[in-house]
Amino acid sequence: MNEEQELPKGWEWTTLPVLSDNLDSRRVPINNSERNERIAGKVEKELVPYYGATGQVGYIDKPLFDEELLLLGEDAAPFYDPAKPVAYLIQGKSWVNNHAHILRAKPATTNRFLLHYLNSFDYHGYVTGTTRLKLTQQSMNTIPLPLPPLAEQGRIVAKLEELFSRLDAGVAAVRQSQQLLKRYRQSVLHAAVTGALTSAWRTAHPAPAETGAALLARIRAEKEHLVKAGKLRKEKQLPDVDDNEKPFPLPDGWSWFRMGNILLKLTDGTHHSPINTEKGDFKYITAKNIKQSGIKLSKLTFVNKETHDEIYSRCNPELGDVLYIKDGATTGIAAINMLAEPFSMLSSVALLKCSKEIINKYLHSVLSSSYFYNVMRDDMSGVAITRVTLKKLANALVQLPPLAEQAEIVAEVERRLSTIDALEQTLAAELKRAERLRQSLLHRAFTGRLVPQDATDEPAGELLARLREAAAPGPAKAKASRAKAAAAPVAGDAGEGKRRGRPRKGVADGAVAEVAETPLPVGTQTTLGF
Repeated sequence: MNEEQELPKGWEWTTLPVLSDNLDSRRVPINNSERNERIAGKVEKELVPYYGATGQVGYIDKPLFDEELLLLGEDAAPFYDPAKPVAYLIQGKSWVNNHAHILRAKPATTNRFLLHYLNSFDYHGYVTGTTRLKLTQQSMNTIPLPLPPLAEQGRIVAKLEELFSRLDAGVAAVRQSQQLLKRYRQSVLHAAVTGALTSAWRTAHPAPAETGAALLARIRAEKEHLVKAGKLRKEKQLPDVDDNEKPFPLPDGWSWFRMGNILLKLTDGTHHSPINTEKGDFKYITAKNIKQSGIKLSKLTFVNKETHDEIYSRCNPELGDVLYIKDGATTGIAAINMLAEPFSMLSSVALLKCSKEIINKYLHSVLSSSYFYNVMRDDMSGVAITRVTLKKLANALVQLPPLAEQAEIVAEVERRLSTIDALEQTLAAELKRAERLRQSLLHRAFTGRLVPQDATDEPAGELLARLREAAAPGPAKAKASRAKAAAAPVAGDAGEGKRRGRPRKGVADGAVAEVAETPLPVGTQTTLGF
């Protein structure tokens, strides 16, 4: 809506306190330890849902409420993310904590109408804070709300929920396709590292039999040459792999090795988090920058030259090296370094330098496979932050085919995964378009353009007048209140013709027109149901 645009005939501007009862005063604070004590030993059917800012967060033994209510996040809700709801409905027995406002619609509207509007509203200027946004009750009470006639509200809610049902079905289909692609990706990698992917290739390209010992001997010779040249520090050789340690059989010509024996270098970044700033001399890479596709340079920080030189003297990532997240929730993600410049790393990322006998992209496939992921994440150490130690990485068993077959595996994996990548990008674009369409529908709903107006509907102004009359304490005051209302808009009302509300950020009229009038890409209509 623009400032110059008027509300449809029969609509009025008002605010939440006019249209809903606020039940925040009935909230009872309770800490987690007390709540856990109250539910200890009880089964789920003896408990009631316990709700927070964005949904149910647990259970408790007794309810505060037993009715349908509208909850609106007070803090820690995604107020600036139009793709995520900030309000939701609850039914039946419940307990609501202090992180959600509690509203009950008055007779002039419904909880479901308020729900959809509050999930379409742009909260910029209404919430405070930076990392943890907060919507105070005082600020919430000033949220402007366009009120249609009650009958039209019902038509709006019915139409929105009909369209959202179709849209949600399409989104669910897209997400299911994304999961199928993830499974297919893992099946490709599994086939790659077990030899199944290149079975036909081996038949067509019989290679001279070579023992794993011969391959390992060449890698050792390469390492010894680098040690003599002063380019590598001499390290103790790990034990060979016994037959009873081998996880599964390998094709002829393949061998199992301990990772530490076949890498030129295995280390990690600094264990002392240095001062890092938005500007500096050298890039500072941590786990948040490591993605399957490579190093992500957004939200990058820098260290000065002195700090970098100290870190780089032990951990020197170079073009083509393999990087592996070994600490925290994203442990197991591997990437190939494509930065042709020195940079510093934190200890959450391991550095793996490949021998000439190992193609870095083949090693990346091994590290990204479900086999290696499960081995590494099994029995991770640490309490506050779980981690894979360098010792565990060094002793991990890695399967190696001959160099020529590694190259064939890399080519086959890239061919298949490039198709998966393209499909995943298409599906991600579908989800973004679906969200724009959802916001477009909400915008149309609350500007009077989703359902037709009916001249026989009782105007919203009469609904508000009855609310004022019902709220008046006595006949004399009610009469005075009605006289005052005839001379001025309701407190919090702006009247027809004045813009007070606004859609959530990024849903201006231009965006609405683009979503509503531009045809969706081929296949989207079927996927999303539009």
